[in-house]
Amino acid sequence: MIELFSPFERRTVSVIGNVQTLAASGVRAVVVQIDYPFFDGRRRRQVVIKTTEPETDHEVEITLPLNEFGYDYTITWQLEGNRRLTAHGKDSSGRGFVDELPQQGSADTAPGASPDARASAQPAI
Repeated sequence: MIELFSPFERRTVSVIGNVQTLAASGVRAVVVQIDYPFFDGRRRRQVVIKTTEPETDHEVEITLPLNEFGYDYTITWQLEGNRRLTAHGKDSSGRGFVDELPQQGSADTAPGASPDARASAQPAI
């Protein structure tokens, strides 16, 4: 018998948000990027939620080192008028709510401006 041991575990990150709430706030789409360590590098997974499509469950499967739960995330809300709100952070809960927008004052409003404008409120993902 050969016993195999994997130093990694599969995890699921659920991205949760009500599309009607997002649409009422002027959001056209939400892009969620999850970055996580994988061997000697990093991997990135992305989920796009469009407010014009039916509401569905959004889950991201990631593979993390054994007994490690943390990952980095970036959430970008694409608003009407070609504006964006962006939030960055770290989390380990496996759940994230994207239907609560950060403060509007942190929006990236200039045409062609960097989408890396930081939001003052950082939702957990």
